[in-house]
Amino acid sequence: MLKEIPDCISDFREIYVHKSITLLERFIDKYVKSKIKNLKSFANGFLRDFEAIKNSVISEYSNGFIEGNNNRLKMIKRTMYGSASLNLLRAEIITSFLFYPFILKYAEEPHFSPDYSASASRCSRAWQDMAFSFPP
Repeated sequence: MLKEIPDCISDFREIYVHKSITLLERFIDKYVKSKIKNLKSFANGFLRDFEAIKNSVISEYSNGFIEGNNNRLKMIKRTMYGSASLNLLRAEIITSFLFYPFILKYAEEPHFSPDYSASASRCSRAWQDMAFSFPP
């Protein structure tokens, strides 16, 4: 019975890898009959939203970029909750979206901490790099 969960994960991945509606239909048929209640519920949800899921399988487009930005916004909002005004929150959001590529550049360095409380030396180094990367 526990083997059914990894099988479900791999079957689900195959649907999107091959962009196959046939695999989607087989997936639903197989897991609607599952003995695991959550897998059965998952497959029944696919039946309810079959058209939307079918479109997501065959579509070339993904909303991953938008979801990533929403996730980043929510993280900023959570970290600043109760400690800042709306103007400071707005400034933090604008700053994070403008300078995100530069933050990513330094995220690969071993001394970089992923939170937004980077030391002054790293920040000044990032600002210097940004100043030289913009056209005069």
